[in-house]
Amino acid sequence: ARDGHACVYCAATKLTSGRALQFDHVHPRSEGGEDRANNVVLACASCNSARKAMTLRQWCAYSAEIRGNVFTVAEIRARLAC
Repeated sequence: ARDGHACVYCAATKLTSGRALQFDHVHPRSEGGEDRANNVVLACASCNSARKAMTLRQWCAYSAEIRGNVFTVAEIRARLAC
């Protein structure tokens, strides 16, 4: 509910993406990120797969340049504080 039942990066939903949304670790698990509410956001399969183990800052820049998704690191971090 916190993320509005939509991908925080591109706003896709289960209905618009045709697939269930996934948990994306803001601090990647491969870098020690934990399975906690303050480290996960909803992401569509496409965004989650494309991000791989990029840092949030890297993903923000890549996603804007390559995928046309505009969001900021501060916006994503603010969601985690809720």
